[in-house]
Amino acid sequence: MRTIISLLSVAVVASAASAQDRAAQRTDREIQRSLIEFRLAADSERGGHDAMALPDGQTIYVSRKPILNDGDVAHTESVTAAGRDAIQIDLTEAAAGRIAGLTADAQADRIAVLIDGKLVVAPVVASALTRGRMQISGLTTADADRVMNSLSSRDVARRDNLVLVPSAAAGTAADTFHVEIFANNVKKLRGYQITLDAVGGDAGSLKFEQAEVDTGRGDYIFGGTESYRAINPTLKRIANALPSGGVDGVGRVYLGTYTFKPTADAKGTFRIVTVNRGNETVLLGPNSEALDMNVSAQTTISIK
Repeated sequence: MRTIISLLSVAVVASAASAQDRAAQRTDREIQRSLIEFRLAADSERGGHDAMALPDGQTIYVSRKPILNDGDVAHTESVTAAGRDAIQIDLTEAAAGRIAGLTADAQADRIAVLIDGKLVVAPVVASALTRGRMQISGLTTADADRVMNSLSSRDVARRDNLVLVPSAAAGTAADTFHVEIFANNVKKLRGYQITLDAVGGDAGSLKFEQAEVDTGRGDYIFGGTESYRAINPTLKRIANALPSGGVDGVGRVYLGTYTFKPTADAKGTFRIVTVNRGNETVLLGPNSEALDMNVSAQTTISIK
């Protein structure tokens, strides 16, 4: 356990140092700002809120503190809503729970959406947002393109190195689903940390049951070698590392398995996605450095 924590801690420090080098070239204001932020907003003056103008000139009062940002977004796609182009955003499970609680308590008249610090839209909160999904319409073409390009296609130039494979693509609420995690053509891998989340659906949820590493499989990446493994059910996380060195994976190699169970009222298409804020999902090299690989991956499971 200590070896894994030490290994991953080194990676976090190295990643942070690299980020600091890049950030030094930007202003403090740019460093603090996320591409997209969601904030509570009101139609009348309220403490801790600043007056801001919507594109149509209407003044609303927006909280100074974001409740969500681009790190809380699990998936985005372009959709058509009520005949208008829109961006559909699926939140991570943790973020979905947070915004559901805030809107259920009627702490806001609106949810303000800011892009690069600019207020672009502020839909009225008609009821608690409990699905972990929201649609944003009314954006300019330029703003919509920037959000989609940044949140949906951060790694399109790189080959997908992680692949999620479900035991079944569809089923009923009575079924149990297993999602296996594979890496493609990975080189000099010493360790990895994987975090998955289930988002979306039209009703109910896809609940995490357990995570495991089947070390007896022939395609297991560290087969025949000693490694240190840790499972954190609370964070839905697998960590696995060699004491030293690194191995090459030929073709597709196995990393672990997650099990999900639908709630009784689950219905619709759910997305299983890697969580990529910070180092929740990372592949590490021989010196505990984060490998330059795409760790964004997703798959879908439909519940009828």
